[in-house]
Amino acid sequence: MGPLRFLSVSTRQALAWRWDIAQLELGCCAGWPNPGTRRWAARARRIGVLFQTHPGRAALVFEGYTLVAAVWSRGDNDVLLSGPFVMPQFRGDGLEAKLRCLIRARDGKIAS
Repeated sequence: MGPLRFLSVSTRQALAWRWDIAQLELGCCAGWPNPGTRRWAARARRIGVLFQTHPGRAALVFEGYTLVAAVWSRGDNDVLLSGPFVMPQFRGDGLEAKLRCLIRARDGKIAS
């Protein structure tokens, strides 16, 4: 595995990754969907609507160009988080805790 890149953005900025986020969420909750499935498309649409109508913060983790973990909050409730959703091969190294810290950090940086 290569180095991980952490990104803290608004949910509106994270809209570009809604398909990847939907696949990650569904994969962590119910098994990895095949590309193009209706369930995957429906979840990507709902995430897009949520990100536009309730803008909050999103913390994303990439290995290269691949989204490997994500967590986000709604603008109307920044305490309640969706996720963190982490690919199985990246679990167990504290990535979930780092994501929670990143999304709660005001400056977009993980505290050491």
